[in-house]
Amino acid sequence: MSKSGWSVSASTALAVALVALIVALAGFAIPLISPYNASSDQVNSLQTQVNQLQQQMNSLPAVNVKPTTRIILMDWANTGNSGQDRFNPNVIVIDQGDTVHITFEDNDTDGHTFEVLLPTGLFVLNNSLAGETNHLTLATFAGNATGCMVNGQGAPCNTTGSCTTGITACNVTSSGTFTVNVPGVYRYFCIYHQALGMFGFLIVLPNEAYVSPTNSTSTATT
Repeated sequence: MSKSGWSVSASTALAVALVALIVALAGFAIPLISPYNASSDQVNSLQTQVNQLQQQMNSLPAVNVKPTTRIILMDWANTGNSGQDRFNPNVIVIDQGDTVHITFEDNDTDGHTFEVLLPTGLFVLNNSLAGETNHLTLATFAGNATGCMVNGQGAPCNTTGSCTTGITACNVTSSGTFTVNVPGVYRYFCIYHQALGMFGFLIVLPNEAYVSPTNSTSTATT
């Protein structure tokens, strides 16, 4: 037995299931971006994919580990200035009950956000500085970051950074913490660049060792 109490076969089964789930996510992600002009057949097809994805999630073997704090460094990536903004990593795997402390860094001249809708509400980090560009409107931000959220409630943004003269490059950092008590697949995205591919998935595995707190409201801080 491993330290977690799992057999090799159980660990292998989880690994295989996760690979299948991630492959499914890769094919599932694109229709999520712009369903508004989709036909009824496309919407029905998308819903079928959602149902299949949830079934795969429900079939994952449950882990049996003490919830812990995961330290995640999230980077913005745009290889070769291709215009295809990305999160790195674009898949995060944690266990039910884990707390995530995430630091979001970028060196772009556009503003970026990290947003994920959790059972406790929307969590938002905002990497925007005065002088950077709003990619959706092409306007320039007049002030620094606002609109950060924890558990669906407004929270102070702790965004820091600086830009070179003429805004040719910026180094921006923000951070925050959230806890996920419900297993599932959660999509995170940048509000400005999700249509260019800047999104990813948080996979929360069922955890037999997780004990629901008396007060089920997840706590988190920025």
